[in-house]
Amino acid sequence: MATPFRDPVLYQIARTADYVLRESEGRGNFVEPVLDAMRQYCLDRYLGTEPFSKNCSNNTHAAGGLPGFKQRKLEEFIQSRLSSPILVEELAERVKLSPAHFSRAFLATYNVSPHRFLLERRIDRAAELLRSSLLEVEEIALRTGFSSSSHLGFQFKKQMAKTPSQYRRAHAKILS
Repeated sequence: MATPFRDPVLYQIARTADYVLRESEGRGNFVEPVLDAMRQYCLDRYLGTEPFSKNCSNNTHAAGGLPGFKQRKLEEFIQSRLSSPILVEELAERVKLSPAHFSRAFLATYNVSPHRFLLERRIDRAAELLRSSLLEVEEIALRTGFSSSSHLGFQFKKQMAKTPSQYRRAHAKILS
């Protein structure tokens, strides 16, 4: 009788995942990292690459990038705090890295600096509000973390090639 193929690393990760899931009943801080490690190992070992996703370079974790669970944690934090100033030090603290290490890992993961990533999320949210609400541009600027409507306008035009008002006229879903 042939013995089944067994990858010792995958076997150990699976045993750890089983233990963590049983002990924590699917809750806790260790479940997601263990499952993410298993996913990453399988991708690296058997596929040789990580599937490409928006804003992420291939094989980001192996290349010094942030693992998936840390990416999700950061993205959720950023989305929830778009209207507030967000410092690199705060982001680094969220994922338990030094600011310098965090900045390198962030760049390896998203191919942009944390500042640029945040700016892009703010512009995306502003565009969404311009399309779907009747809020004044000044209010949208404040809700998306810009200091003024002129600051929003400058950054928006740089990224979208239109002013917020031009964008709204071209894309508005709600008309007054």
